[in-house]
Amino acid sequence: MTLDTLLTRKGLRFHSDAFIRIFKEEKELEVWLEKHGKMHYLKTYPICEISGDLGPKEKEGDRQAPEGVYCISEKGFNLSSKFHLSIAINYPNGFDRLKKRTGGDIVIHGYCASVGCFAIENEPIEELYGLLLSSIKMGQKDIQVHIFPFKLTSEAIKAHMGIKEDREWILLPHTLENFARMTDTPLFKYDKHHSFWINIKSIYDYFEKNHTVPVIIYDKEGYRMKSKGSR
Repeated sequence: MTLDTLLTRKGLRFHSDAFIRIFKEEKELEVWLEKHGKMHYLKTYPICEISGDLGPKEKEGDRQAPEGVYCISEKGFNLSSKFHLSIAINYPNGFDRLKKRTGGDIVIHGYCASVGCFAIENEPIEELYGLLLSSIKMGQKDIQVHIFPFKLTSEAIKAHMGIKEDREWILLPHTLENFARMTDTPLFKYDKHHSFWINIKSIYDYFEKNHTVPVIIYDKEGYRMKSKGSR
């Protein structure tokens, strides 16, 4: 199905504000477009190659793809990329710099190879490139990109922690650590990331519920959503 046909079927238009979600484990890149103040799902592009493991990018050369809240601006579109076409995200962002994370040149691109980027092959990147650039050209200053290790449901987080406990309190970082100490149970494989994943889960949950893109602020403790009246 052509992109024009898909847009028509869904009642969506080129030039609308866009929003991207990336799920590393599922190897999916979702595209959403705005209509009547809400974001509406358009399509998913399979990510054919992504390097590294689950967890955020920490330093130059670790071959990790980042996780967190990023954006695409007009200067990120590169017609001359050696990977056919590329669209850069703003890693390291302000939060990454507070955490002293290093590296750069993280892009969504064509071909099917990755050293920390997101490869979606050539025809998909041509389609995505044109779609997102049209949003920018029609006035969207930045396209927000949320990058998650996986779809951050409570069940998925518990599964990655290796815990079959149903109680919600087990998702809280301090209670997870207490649980490990009290039961002499090792923390899950990705224990060093669990506080960060719990932090960005609130952003995942907000969009799942509201289908609107939140305004995000941050400090050394993590990301948070800006409430009305806050500065």
